[in-house]
Amino acid sequence: MSDWRRQAACRGHEDPEMWCHNYNEEAAKAEEDAIYICLARCEVRLACGEWALITGESDIIAGGYRTWIDADIKELEKELPHVTAKRVRRARRTYECDTCGATFTTTTTRYSEQCRACLQGLVPAEPVREWIRTLLGAGMKTYQIAEAAGRKSNTISGIMAKTDPPQWVRATTAACVFAVGLPEAMSA
Repeated sequence: MSDWRRQAACRGHEDPEMWCHNYNEEAAKAEEDAIYICLARCEVRLACGEWALITGESDIIAGGYRTWIDADIKELEKELPHVTAKRVRRARRTYECDTCGATFTTTTTRYSEQCRACLQGLVPAEPVREWIRTLLGAGMKTYQIAEAAGRKSNTISGIMAKTDPPQWVRATTAACVFAVGLPEAMSA
């Protein structure tokens, strides 16, 4: 074992998986914590980052950087200009999302075949827009829909944007909007 590894802040940590890319939403908080530990407390983070660049490691947090994200690798390369990075370009693969059935391509190795929208807890926005249109047609105002859904008016307005409307909305927002019932005059 290299001498620098004995001094690493991650060595002996109770949750070593924090430094591994786990491809799910729950892992995002752990990844943030791992990055913080690297940047704030690790005395050998640059040696770790150098090792990751030289070996082409691409599924861990090294030196406070996510090695599976090109922008992070570029930042690490700026911090270590004397190191020539071994960059492995992954082939694009096509998958069908296990959750929504959408076809998507990615260079990321997948342990779970979910599209980015499903991984992030997003759902298609069009059905939500249709329900909002129904509520507006029934006489409700945008602020009333927002209030009944427990959301801000600008969230509802954003979903209904005439130019460049979103393709996706958070599943929690969609559930709240769908829970808004028609005004009593329409439902009678």
